Amino acid sequence: MGIFKVILIIIGVIILVILCAGIYLYNFHVFKTVRVCITNGAQDSNISCSTNQECVNTFESNVSEVKESLGAAPDFVKEKIDSLFSSMIFCDKICKIKNAYGMGFGGVQEAASCKAGEQEMLWKIRGKEGIKILLWMRSSSGK
Repeated sequence: MGIFKVILIIIGVIILVILCAGIYLYNFHVFKTVRVCITNGAQDSNISCSTNQECVNTFESNVSEVKESLGAAPDFVKEKIDSLFSSMIFCDKICKIKNAYGMGFGGVQEAASCKAGEQEMLWKIRGKEGIKILLWMRSSSGK
């Protein structure tokens, strides 16, 4: 009977370690950090405005691909894109749009670092976000 108890204790410890590792990887470990850099220079859109949100709404309504591609996206992705748009698009009597690069913006997949004076947005992808993104991408591709 003694060897059976030792084996059960060892199996129980292994299961506990695996469970703790899974909880850590799912909730806390950062698998990927996405960096997006927003430049200081802005382009005029020739659209008059009175608020920043008015410019963001105009931009989103004119770029239908944005809404379509984010339709079934996880909420945290939508929030990150909204914060990106709010940082890039602003009102100065006319709507102005700053350039962004990194994460597929500006033809650059990943930005190693931003240049001096540029605004940097860092998005940390943990296990639970990674799983949601994976599921969203699979459902978007029809698989």
